[in-house]
Amino acid sequence: MRIEVTKRNVTLAEGMRDWVERRLQFAVGRFSTQIRTVSVVFSDANGHRGRGDKHCRLRIMLNPSGEVVVEDTDPSVVEVVSIVAERAARSVNRELERRREGRSGS
Repeated sequence: MRIEVTKRNVTLAEGMRDWVERRLQFAVGRFSTQIRTVSVVFSDANGHRGRGDKHCRLRIMLNPSGEVVVEDTDPSVVEVVSIVAERAARSVNRELERRREGRSGS
């Protein structure tokens, strides 16, 4: 499972990229055999208005196909990553469960 972190007009504190990767690994690592990539994009939600809200968009590409996309906004990078990580884990679990149910004919 490859994790890519991208920043757009946002500054992350020293070590934050590593923390984000560890947090996502913790949240969705149990699904790693069903996940190709996890892409995280941080951007400034308020543009030049100065409030400093961070928008986080998490896109998970599943094997063999399909994707889960979760996004949220918060002033704190730690908080927004925690929110999207937990929501992504639930969404991936739900998607994989649907796939299993579809194969079993239920």
